[in-house]
Formats: sequence, C-alpha cells, structure tokens
Amino acid sequence: MESDAEMERWEQIEAYLDGEMGEEERQAFEERIRLDDGMAQSLERARIGRLAVRQYGLRNTLQSVHAQAMAARQPVEMPTAAAPSVADVPVPTTRVRPLWHYASRIAASLVILFVAFAAFQFFTLSADRLTQGQEMYVAQTSRGGEADEVKAQLQTAYAQGDYRQFIQLYESQPAVSGTEQNETNLMAGNTYLALNQPHQAEACFRKIQAANTASAEKPFEEDAEYYLALSLLKQNRIAEAQSLFVQIRQNPEHPYHSQVSWWWMQRLQWLKWKE
Repeated sequence: MESDAEMERWEQIEAYLDGEMGEEERQAFEERIRLDDGMAQSLERARIGRLAVRQYGLRNTLQSVHAQAMAARQPVEMPTAAAPSVADVPVPTTRVRPLWHYASRIAASLVILFVAFAAFQFFTLSADRLTQGQEMYVAQTSRGGEADEVKAQLQTAYAQGDYRQFIQLYESQPAVSGTEQNETNLMAGNTYLALNQPHQAEACFRKIQAANTASAEKPFEEDAEYYLALSLLKQNRIAEAQSLFVQIRQNPEHPYHSQVSWWWMQRLQWLKWKE
C-alpha cells in the first residue's frame, strides 16, 4: 500500500492536471516542481499516461478487459424449479480465470501502449516540434528620453506580435536603447525565433553574452543562455544546444529550469540519437 505522502503526491498531481487548484496553491505547486526533481518526474509520467489514454484508446481497452473480468465473476443462476439430482446438473466446461490473469492482461496492454507511444514520439520527433510551446520573453515597459521612446515603440510592436515592424525598427536603429541594449537584443532574438530565423537570433543572444563579459551585473545573461540554446536547437546543432540545456537542468535556481523538464531532456536525447 502506498504511503500517505505518496498518495498526497499523486492527489496533488491529479488536481494540478485537472485544473482544480486555486491560484496560490497552483503557484506553490509549480515552485515545488521547480525544486523537486522527483515531483517533476512524477508529473511528467502522469502527463505521458494521460496522453497515452487520449492517443491510443487506453480507456476503451481497460473497459473491455474490465467487462470480461466482471462477466467471468457473475454467479451462475440456478433454476427455481425443484432441485435436480446431482446427475442432472451439467458440469461447467468454462473455468473462471483468476483475477491475476486479467491484471496481467491490463499490464500487457499498458506496456504495448507505452511502447507504441514512445515509438510514435521518437519517429515524429524534430527540433521544431521540440521547441514548440516554449514561451517568449516578456518585455518590461519603460518611458522617458529619446532612446526610451524608440524602445517603447519596439516594445509595443513586440507585445502586439508585429514582428516585421519590430525588425524594421531594430535593424534601422540597432543601438537605440543605450545601457539597456541587452534587453533590446533579447527581444530581437526572440522575434527572429518567432520568424523562424534562428541564425539571426543566435547573433542577438551572443551579443548579450559578449557585452556581459565586461559587466559585473551581467543583465539578461540567463535569458540569453536559454534562448541561445533554443536557437541552436532550431538549427539542428543538437550537441551544442544539449550542453546548454544540461547546465540549465542542473541548476534549480535558473529561471528557466522548469522549462527544461526531465521528459523534455529525454526527448532531446532521442533527437540526438536520430542525427
């Protein structure tokens, strides 16, 4: 029997996946995931199981097996007339199978579905698919001064998803933000990624890293590291990207640690094997 702590762990995971947590409880749970690799792995396994149910009809399979098990356990109805003699009672030719037989069938079905799901994930995996769903950087608003006015225009275009307008402004005045150039380069890099131009994006993130070599504060260093890894991945430079993602995964304090889950890293390894 599972311990109370283990039961509580799975109850929290189910509540989180079902959207039944309040805002404060959800934020506390997500912080726990960020710091607790065991909880993060359990969450990923639960997500995989749910996806398998949706994609491969596990629920129908289990219902069928359950129905067979229930049918086999139904008692034999005896006639209401006078009780027949022992010689008249037919000898049942069907043996009631023990419960472990159906449990083994369920386990076998789960294994088959998991293997099919893993094979589907492996053969359909690509760099573009792996980078889907990664959130873009959210820019901070600022006002004041000529340089900040141009930056405000950049932020507006960026926030509205007007990426062509952003690039036009950025490339015509690439040094508009003075000491805040790192954030401008970060927005530009994200914009190039959104436009599927990872080479240009990489150049923006490397500008941030180059500027930070002479800076004690190193503004936007961790953001640049994460998005640089994404730009390398989109160029199919898997080994270089993996090296950066491993560093992020090994540092629970990294602001993008939760984006690099255990399951995500497993798929990245599969992608490397496919090279």
